[in-house]
Amino acid sequence: MAYFIIIWLKVIISEPKTPKYSTNVLLLIFLPFLSIYSCYVLHGQSMEATLIVSRMHLGWLIFFFLYYYKVSETEMLKIIKKFAIVYVAISVLQQLTYTGFGYAPFGSRTAGSTYAEELLGGVEKRFGLWRFGISGGAIVTVLLFTLLSEKHKGLNKNIFIVLILISLISQGSRVLIFAIFAAICYNYLFNKRIRYRGLYISLIVISMAILYTYKDAIFGNLLDVQDDYEEGRSFSYAYYSHEYLSNWMSILFGNGLGHKSSIYGNTIEYFEGKRVILADIGILGTLYYWGAIYVFTYIVLLLRLFFSKWLATSYKSYIVYIFLRLLVITPLWEFAGMVEQGLFVYLCFANINKNKLAYGQKRNKI
Repeated sequence: MAYFIIIWLKVIISEPKTPKYSTNVLLLIFLPFLSIYSCYVLHGQSMEATLIVSRMHLGWLIFFFLYYYKVSETEMLKIIKKFAIVYVAISVLQQLTYTGFGYAPFGSRTAGSTYAEELLGGVEKRFGLWRFGISGGAIVTVLLFTLLSEKHKGLNKNIFIVLILISLISQGSRVLIFAIFAAICYNYLFNKRIRYRGLYISLIVISMAILYTYKDAIFGNLLDVQDDYEEGRSFSYAYYSHEYLSNWMSILFGNGLGHKSSIYGNTIEYFEGKRVILADIGILGTLYYWGAIYVFTYIVLLLRLFFSKWLATSYKSYIVYIFLRLLVITPLWEFAGMVEQGLFVYLCFANINKNKLAYGQKRNKI
């Protein structure tokens, strides 16, 4: 981590002009530190303890690391493809070994901490697939939309796309499935190379009508959904609305994340007898921990990227995907989430620069 900080300082000091979007990234690194004071005032946790748990936000420094070494979009996508192959291999292997032998070689931590406790280390099953908490799904989803936008076609590519979809669906979230479906629709409808746009729109409308008509069958018994996970979120939402809105400092700066050394960090909150898990209520949980200023900065960054005329549709599709998930799943959680978002912002930065350069070269030839 110290190395990334040194790289960031080199970029800030040596560059005559800071890279675009770097201000937003810096704010997302440092704004959570405002919760150090509010956590002390509201929950009595020492500032040192909050500072320690806030280090996860340094994951955003990956943006400056990639910028410093001028990593191209093509190089980034090659690396992500290799990662995706490993991710898919682990996901498929886990499904096969757990189905056949009840053994998960890469660990049996199920997705969703509530189920991890209730099943005493067991693994929940949804949609006919075992739910495993495998990190890295966010960046693999970026690759999914990129692959769908590529001109190249082939059996191997299609098989890879299907395996990625299975791996992502195995996370067992209905919201995630809907977000992927909607983002894929956006990807096809707004891709400049698409032909027969009217036909695609008609097919999408018909598909949505069928899904809505038979939603109980499709998302209910036929998919073998055990103990609806989403229902448990209502208690977390209720707790959030009561606690978060109780103080202006909580609203603006957040409550900070608990550290194991403090009472705040060791307290398990309950609402009407149900455990509260703020990580399960998406961006609202992020609001609780790091405040409205932080969340506003993140949303502004996404909107800046989305409305850039130079950004490829595949990356805009991923932004659509993020927005559709925000009320249930937050990308801003734990160190890995910050790294994934930093990678994505850099990919957008590299793609925008590449497209601008290509347009300039084209105009010069004319």
